[in-house]
Amino acid sequence: MFTRPFTVIIALLKLSVLLGVLFSCTLTVSYFFFASPPTEFTNEIRVDVERGQSVLSIARELESKGIVRNAKIAANLMVYMEAEKKIKAGIYIFKRPESVFVVAKRLVTGDFGYIPVRVTVPEGTNFMQLARILNAKYPNMATSTLEAKLRPLEGYLFPDTYFFPPMATDEDIIKKMQDTFKHRIKPLEAQITASGRSLEEILILASILEEEVPTTVDRKLVADLLLRRMEKGMPLQVDATLGYLTGKGSAELSLRDLRIDNEYNTYTRKGLPPTPISNPGLDTIKAAISPTPNDYLFYLSDKDGITHFAKTYAEHLKYKRKYIDQQ
Repeated sequence: MFTRPFTVIIALLKLSVLLGVLFSCTLTVSYFFFASPPTEFTNEIRVDVERGQSVLSIARELESKGIVRNAKIAANLMVYMEAEKKIKAGIYIFKRPESVFVVAKRLVTGDFGYIPVRVTVPEGTNFMQLARILNAKYPNMATSTLEAKLRPLEGYLFPDTYFFPPMATDEDIIKKMQDTFKHRIKPLEAQITASGRSLEEILILASILEEEVPTTVDRKLVADLLLRRMEKGMPLQVDATLGYLTGKGSAELSLRDLRIDNEYNTYTRKGLPPTPISNPGLDTIKAAISPTPNDYLFYLSDKDGITHFAKTYAEHLKYKRKYIDQQ
């Protein structure tokens, strides 16, 4: 008498299994449909991935540009691949339809879709030197145009080795260098505030140190020295700022140059120049933030790059005769 109910239960179980299989198949088919490349694809689609950009934000941009069918599936896949901390920032070029799996892998491995152009910007590079560096890599970028765009940003373009796409614009390059500067300077913000000086003042001082002194240890000493000269109302008398104005090295400066009345001439004007005179590196910025206290008021560098410090002007003149005049 229990045969009929048992048969019904078996039938219901079979039906539930069948429905489960159908649902799984439908879900799988749907997933792979949305994971497959879109049928309509525009040749060479560009996607800019920013440092720290969220996975979902990237996935939505990929969907909006027709690179993936579904942003949520793309985001879920990248989360599954633990891509949040692995995605490489940069400009990506998609030249053909690719599955969401391939797209996700490219983002994680930094496969930008081109052979990048390596651009090395040394620490202490000024806007004129940077313009020449970029023009050598991108001849279509006029040096004069680059200089006009770079000069207002002096000090805020982080010196580093960059890898740019062949089709990069000057705006792309400038933005990347600015973003890198912001990223590298952010951990120092509390120290800058504690120093009692503005970021602009720190960068101006650091740019001088970068040009004047070769080692971090000496830069920290010179930073304190220059700050105390200003506190005493003494002019900084730094050759590098006058060199920035005239384009001359220290050995080329004449007495006439020293008398030029210009805000970049720290022989005739007291205080810091109005802007940084180069783009300093991180260690030099740190030296400007945290100088080493000392009693020196004068310094000079000999032909071997060794810095000689003096507490009095008479001692400084002795070093000048010994290490500069007799060379």
